[in-house]
Amino acid sequence: MRSIDGSITRISTRLSGRVRPVSTRTNTVLRPDSFHLDDRTAMRITGVSILLMAIVGGLAYGLIHMPLHMPGDPSATFKNTTGQSKLIVVAFAAWLLVALLDVVVSMGVYQLYRITHNRLAAITAGLRWGYAATLALAAFVLLNSALDDDAHIVYMGFERFEFIWSVGLLIFGSHLICLGSLAHQSRLTPKPIGWLLIIAGVSYLVTKVGWFAGYVLTDIEPVLAAAMIIGELSFAIWLIVANRKSDTPKKKSNEDSPLTFLEVFQSVLWAAAGIQKHENRVRDFTRGNPIQFILMGVAFTAGFVLALIGIVHVILMNT
Repeated sequence: MRSIDGSITRISTRLSGRVRPVSTRTNTVLRPDSFHLDDRTAMRITGVSILLMAIVGGLAYGLIHMPLHMPGDPSATFKNTTGQSKLIVVAFAAWLLVALLDVVVSMGVYQLYRITHNRLAAITAGLRWGYAATLALAAFVLLNSALDDDAHIVYMGFERFEFIWSVGLLIFGSHLICLGSLAHQSRLTPKPIGWLLIIAGVSYLVTKVGWFAGYVLTDIEPVLAAAMIIGELSFAIWLIVANRKSDTPKKKSNEDSPLTFLEVFQSVLWAAAGIQKHENRVRDFTRGNPIQFILMGVAFTAGFVLALIGIVHVILMNT
């Protein structure tokens, strides 16, 4: 027995010498669901962004775009835009603001519904990004054409804006249907809100498909427009006033919690400036998520480039 015990002891000693000690350092796992904000804060930010977007977009289209654009009449459109360069720039800035607010909303939507269905939440956010990019493209096309001295070019600029924006609204309608599906599945959102969003999305698709097909939906257009407005505004108002608990469990400590929206934005900002601190880099790699940095980096770069282009256009107009 003693010889057996001695053999077992020697074998255990050899094995223990070969086995590497387990590191006490926390394994750096970048989780796709770690884009963290307090859910109630995210709800309010998203809701306020939707309301601001509706107000700014409504003013830009109703008070600037519609009075300037006369469908089927290039000469009247050119006459309306003559001497209105500042107004056109204001409209351009408003459309860019709407696009940036759409990016904010897309991040908030992913934050709120990633636990409900991560893939569908990512698709929903991506569709809103696609709409924002399409709207920004339409705004640049309009700005480049509306300030021209040729009546045909000015008129075609407005026509192209309408066409590109209509394509974007098809994307937006698809986004609302996906968002409504998420809202309907989630424990966070009341079921009627989900149905209203789905109906609003279908209304956008019906309206724009009819527009592309050349059908005039005069009889049902007011009903469809009301469904669009009620769907998203009801969602925005609910986001602002709701006090329900979200699907995301709260984190116990700052060391284990994911990065907040502001921390991600600051990291991207300092990294762009080339002055990121070492401790912040360590924090980003231990608590961060590559998806949030990619999204924030793309949004920051796009906003920076768009701002530069806008400034250059303003300077060229005044020279």
